[in-house]
Amino acid sequence: FLTTVSGSGAGTTLTYQGAYGGLQSDLVNWDNANAGEFGFAASVNGVGSPGVKAVDIEGLEFAGSSASTAYLAFRSPLEPTGGRHLALVLPLTNINALIGGGPATFGAPMQWDLGGLGIRDIRENADGQYLLIAGTADGSNTAFALYQWDGNPADAPARTGTTVPVVPAT
Repeated sequence: FLTTVSGSGAGTTLTYQGAYGGLQSDLVNWDNANAGEFGFAASVNGVGSPGVKAVDIEGLEFAGSSASTAYLAFRSPLEPTGGRHLALVLPLTNINALIGGGPATFGAPMQWDLGGLGIRDIRENADGQYLLIAGTADGSNTAFALYQWDGNPADAPARTGTTVPVVPAT
């Protein structure tokens, strides 16, 4: 969905501009056009990574200074369909066109070895580097790790020395 924020302080307003509900279909159609490499159709129909039965995007961040390309960071499914151990980031190349009715278009996917974890969030810092919170894809919340990425699609993220504690469910 798209909103506009106006004003500041107590006078701040948030105005709804529109929404797009076709992203899941666009992902499945794109994947099917690419020989079903990522198994999105199966995932949205209940087949996917062990313990995961969905296409779950948990992170979204604009690509550098772009106003039209954003990175979709997937918690699940993990890739490839035959092994399910790599995290997936897919550039959405026309995010601004979605409110007008889409369809979404995608760039070259990135698959990263994050120790069998999916991506829970992705954020760019002021230096143009990205921080990734990686976590279990199945919702067990038994493992988390923090990675940094330089924003170059040819480069893999590097795990930081930061420990991310697991907080037990209450």
